[in-house]
Amino acid sequence: REKTGLVASVGIAPNKFLAKLASDLEKPDGLVIITEEGKQAVLDPLPVGRIWGVGEKTAARLRAMGIRTIGQLRRTPREKLVRSLGAHMADHLLALASGIDARPVAPREAAKSIGKEVTFPADIESAEEVERVLLDLAEKVGYRLRRKGCKGRTIQLKLRLGDFRTYTRSRTLAEATCYDRDIYETALALYRALGVHQGIRLLGIAISGFDTSGAISLFHEEVRKENLYAAIDSIKKRFGEQGITKAHLLKRERADDGDKEDEV
Repeated sequence: REKTGLVASVGIAPNKFLAKLASDLEKPDGLVIITEEGKQAVLDPLPVGRIWGVGEKTAARLRAMGIRTIGQLRRTPREKLVRSLGAHMADHLLALASGIDARPVAPREAAKSIGKEVTFPADIESAEEVERVLLDLAEKVGYRLRRKGCKGRTIQLKLRLGDFRTYTRSRTLAEATCYDRDIYETALALYRALGVHQGIRLLGIAISGFDTSGAISLFHEEVRKENLYAAIDSIKKRFGEQGITKAHLLKRERADDGDKEDEV
């Protein structure tokens, strides 16, 4: 806060549910600590809507049963809740109402897709420019895949028009790839099949269906590709992503505004 002026709300507790609840209690600038011994004193007066998984419909059913606070919920017989909500939901609510949550904390899960998209300050009006952008995106996505040591089988194209109509098209390859040319040719085929050639506000390419085996093919052509891209990546690592690029891309004015990298 001293350096940036930004504030944060922090919750500390014995488990995931309580910590999330604690972080919400004194937003936007608070520190709340819930201990194992003191958890019911915090939970019991709160409305049932504070419990993870209690939406409007569930809250309405609980109110119809005379249950408005977490404390009232905790003291409700399980059989009564089962008759109204089912066994699974009843057990879920009773556990959280008692401050019990066995879910593990996963601070960063493995990415399921890697992508890159760019939003243009002015709509693209020519197919030639679209193809240059796709070539640039394919180069960046391929490099990110290789940096992470994985290949993907499913290539997705995202295209948004100036009126915000958005199209996504994907194709799954017979074999996983991390090579710029394979990614570009697939994305280009998807774009041409759409038949949209002007008024384009956003373009993006994403790869999913990862194969992280890292196995190298024994076929000569595949080995040649491995060696070629290893050399390209070595240059990029030393001099940055623009240390080496396609000559065709040097003619393009870069549209960095709205450039976005995604790992999902």
